Amino acid sequence: MAERVFGRESFKGSLFFTRSIFRSGFFLVETGISAICLSFELFIAFKYWERLTASLVYGLWILGSSIVITWVKVLQDHQKIREHFWDLKADEIENGSDLDILLDAAASTIHSSLAYTSTGIGVFLLMLTRLLAHLG
Repeated sequence: MAERVFGRESFKGSLFFTRSIFRSGFFLVETGISAICLSFELFIAFKYWERLTASLVYGLWILGSSIVITWVKVLQDHQKIREHFWDLKADEIENGSDLDILLDAAASTIHSSLAYTSTGIGVFLLMLTRLLAHLG
Protein backbone atom coordinates (compact mmCIF):
# COMPACT_ATOMS: atom_id res chain seq x y z
CA MET A 1 0.00 0.00 0.00
CA ALA A 2 1.41 3.42 -0.95
CA GLU A 3 1.99 5.98 1.75
CA ARG A 4 -0.41 8.91 1.64
CA VAL A 5 0.86 12.44 2.02
CA PHE A 6 -1.53 15.38 2.21
CA GLY A 7 -4.40 13.33 0.79
CA ARG A 8 -2.64 11.78 -2.19
CA GLU A 9 -0.01 9.18 -2.89
CA SER A 10 3.60 10.20 -2.37
CA PHE A 11 6.01 10.49 -5.29
CA LYS A 12 7.00 7.20 -6.87
CA GLY A 13 10.80 7.32 -6.73
CA SER A 14 11.34 4.27 -8.90
CA LEU A 15 9.52 5.96 -11.77
CA PHE A 16 11.11 9.36 -11.11
CA PHE A 17 14.70 8.07 -11.25
CA THR A 18 14.36 5.61 -14.13
CA ARG A 19 13.47 8.30 -16.66
CA SER A 20 14.52 11.84 -17.55
CA ILE A 21 13.76 14.46 -14.90
CA PHE A 22 12.20 16.57 -17.65
CA ARG A 23 9.43 13.97 -18.01
CA SER A 24 8.25 14.73 -14.48
CA GLY A 25 5.23 17.02 -14.37
CA PHE A 26 6.07 18.08 -10.82
CA PHE A 27 9.60 19.07 -11.84
CA LEU A 28 8.33 21.06 -14.82
CA VAL A 29 5.76 22.93 -12.69
CA GLU A 30 8.37 23.65 -10.01
CA THR A 31 10.81 24.84 -12.69
CA GLY A 32 8.11 27.17 -14.03
CA ILE A 33 7.46 28.59 -10.56
CA SER A 34 11.19 29.13 -10.09
CA ALA A 35 11.40 30.93 -13.44
CA ILE A 36 8.45 33.14 -12.46
CA CYS A 37 10.19 34.03 -9.18
CA LEU A 38 13.41 34.94 -11.01
CA SER A 39 11.44 37.07 -13.48
CA PHE A 40 9.62 38.74 -10.61
CA GLU A 41 12.96 39.56 -9.00
CA LEU A 42 14.12 41.29 -12.16
CA PHE A 43 10.84 43.19 -12.31
CA ILE A 44 11.31 44.38 -8.71
CA ALA A 45 14.91 45.41 -9.37
CA PHE A 46 13.98 47.50 -12.42
CA LYS A 47 10.73 48.97 -11.14
CA TYR A 48 11.95 49.94 -7.66
CA TRP A 49 15.66 50.51 -8.36
CA GLU A 50 15.66 54.02 -6.82
CA ARG A 51 14.09 52.74 -3.59
CA LEU A 52 16.31 49.68 -3.15
CA THR A 53 19.13 49.95 -0.67
CA ALA A 54 22.40 48.17 -1.33
CA SER A 55 21.44 45.48 1.19
CA LEU A 56 18.13 44.84 -0.60
CA VAL A 57 19.89 44.55 -3.96
CA TYR A 58 22.34 42.11 -2.38
CA GLY A 59 19.42 40.23 -0.80
CA LEU A 60 17.65 39.93 -4.17
CA TRP A 61 20.87 38.61 -5.68
CA ILE A 62 21.17 36.02 -2.89
CA LEU A 63 17.52 34.94 -3.33
CA GLY A 64 17.93 34.56 -7.09
CA SER A 65 21.14 32.63 -6.62
CA SER A 66 19.40 30.34 -4.13
CA ILE A 67 16.78 29.40 -6.70
CA VAL A 68 19.37 28.72 -9.40
CA ILE A 69 21.70 26.79 -7.07
CA THR A 70 18.82 24.65 -5.75
CA TRP A 71 17.63 23.88 -9.29
CA VAL A 72 21.14 22.91 -10.48
CA LYS A 73 21.69 20.78 -7.35
CA VAL A 74 18.41 18.95 -8.00
CA LEU A 75 19.54 18.16 -11.54
CA GLN A 76 22.90 16.89 -10.26
CA ASP A 77 21.35 14.76 -7.51
CA HIS A 78 18.80 13.26 -9.89
CA GLN A 79 21.56 12.41 -12.36
CA LYS A 80 23.75 10.84 -9.64
CA ILE A 81 20.94 8.58 -8.45
CA ARG A 82 19.81 7.81 -11.99
CA GLU A 83 23.33 6.69 -13.01
CA HIS A 84 23.18 3.95 -10.38
CA PHE A 85 19.83 2.66 -11.64
CA TRP A 86 20.32 3.29 -15.36
CA ASP A 87 19.57 -0.32 -16.36
CA LEU A 88 16.63 -0.79 -13.99
CA LYS A 89 13.05 -0.38 -15.05
CA ALA A 90 10.50 0.99 -12.61
CA ASP A 91 8.55 -2.28 -12.57
CA GLU A 92 11.70 -4.25 -11.59
CA ILE A 93 11.85 -2.58 -8.17
CA GLU A 94 9.71 -4.44 -5.64
CA ASN A 95 7.00 -2.36 -4.01
CA GLY A 96 7.88 -1.77 -0.36
CA SER A 97 11.49 -2.95 -0.70
CA ASP A 98 14.30 -1.00 0.93
CA LEU A 99 15.32 0.36 -2.48
CA ASP A 100 11.73 1.41 -3.25
CA ILE A 101 11.44 3.26 0.07
CA LEU A 102 14.83 4.93 -0.42
CA LEU A 103 13.98 6.11 -3.95
CA ASP A 104 10.57 7.41 -2.80
CA ALA A 105 12.24 9.41 -0.01
CA ALA A 106 14.88 10.82 -2.37
CA ALA A 107 12.25 11.84 -4.94
CA SER A 108 10.11 13.49 -2.27
CA THR A 109 13.12 15.40 -0.93
CA ILE A 110 14.04 16.64 -4.39
CA HIS A 111 10.49 17.85 -5.06
CA SER A 112 10.20 19.46 -1.63
CA SER A 113 13.48 21.34 -1.90
CA LEU A 114 12.46 22.92 -5.20
CA ALA A 115 8.88 23.62 -4.16
CA TYR A 116 9.66 25.15 -0.77
CA THR A 117 12.59 27.21 -2.04
CA SER A 118 10.67 28.83 -4.89
CA THR A 119 7.41 29.21 -2.95
CA GLY A 120 9.10 30.76 0.08
CA ILE A 121 11.08 33.17 -2.05
CA GLY A 122 7.98 34.00 -4.10
CA VAL A 123 6.00 34.90 -0.98
CA PHE A 124 8.87 37.05 0.29
CA LEU A 125 9.05 38.86 -3.07
CA LEU A 126 5.32 39.58 -2.97
CA MET A 127 5.69 41.04 0.53
CA LEU A 128 8.73 43.09 -0.56
CA THR A 129 6.85 44.48 -3.57
CA ARG A 130 3.94 45.50 -1.38
CA LEU A 131 6.31 47.23 1.05
CA LEU A 132 8.17 49.04 -1.72
CA ALA A 133 4.89 50.16 -3.34
CA HIS A 134 3.75 51.73 -0.05
CA LEU A 135 7.05 53.53 0.48
CA GLY A 136 6.73 55.72 -2.54
